[in-house]
Amino acid sequence: VGAGFEPYRGKQVFQWLHSKSARSIDEMVNVPKKLRDWLSENTKLGGATALLDERRSEDGSSKFLFQFADGRKVESVLMPDPKRAFFTMCVSSQVGCAVDCKFCLTGRNGFFRNMTADEIADQVLWARRILRERDPEAIFRNIVYMGMGEPLLNTAAVVRSIRLLTNSDGANFSPRRITVSTSGILPGMAELAAADTNVGLAISLNAVTQELREKIMPITKKYPLDDLLDAAANFPLRSGRRV
Repeated sequence: VGAGFEPYRGKQVFQWLHSKSARSIDEMVNVPKKLRDWLSENTKLGGATALLDERRSEDGSSKFLFQFADGRKVESVLMPDPKRAFFTMCVSSQVGCAVDCKFCLTGRNGFFRNMTADEIADQVLWARRILRERDPEAIFRNIVYMGMGEPLLNTAAVVRSIRLLTNSDGANFSPRRITVSTSGILPGMAELAAADTNVGLAISLNAVTQELREKIMPITKKYPLDDLLDAAANFPLRSGRRV
């Protein structure tokens, strides 16, 4: 509005970016050229700046390597269910990871930074565009925050990305089809619960005793297994949901 354009033009631009997965302002054909020129001169698209690589497997999965404006890179995976009836996207939430689970390759590379909400969401938007071009009938149904990084050490950006991806004027994913996974970050679980996003929660346990879990997941020393299980039991979920 401050730039002199009608308020509804903002919704149009949002729909182009988040519903139609536009990768450039020039694609927004029903937006006046004057506004497109103004956007080109005064704004900068966020998210990933490049898809550097895609590796496809025989089962129909695709692993993407995205690059951001600062040159950092993350991987994401788009996976079909066994019958290829629908697809699930596994997204990253951090560049690297500081949790240092002993079985995880990401942690060995160290932690570099948190991802922004637009960088997280754009993994989904980019993959959905590719899938639509290959198979317009394909159903892109689920999102899991189970890629690189610990989502609940970047909870604010994760929650904002969820709100972007579930916006009815945008990607319009169902919150019930989104799951956030954690190694057991109790403050992050509390923050996610307070955000009331209605997404699912998954906890990566990997061991059934405190002693063994400490060996393979050092975060257990800070957030003990009993406390984690109590938090899981009390995590607010709507009818029909479970951790």
